[in-house]
Amino acid sequence: MADFCPPGKNRWPELVGIEARIAEKIIQKENPNVDIVQIFLFGSKSGITMEFCCSRVRLLVNINGVIVGIPSIG
Repeated sequence: MADFCPPGKNRWPELVGIEARIAEKIIQKENPNVDIVQIFLFGSKSGITMEFCCSRVRLLVNINGVIVGIPSIG
């Protein structure tokens, strides 16, 4: 995590395997300063860019709407 990001929770490994809609509510409660973006994974393809953003949490979501990667700020 970059030193210039505001304090607060920045990773949610405990959310892997749960529904994205539930994960969003938990993340917003634990860190209301972030925006949440769902990234739907289809096979090995995704639309993830490499730029870092302190106010964004990406949720990697499968076709069933379940989190498949650790949500984290970036």
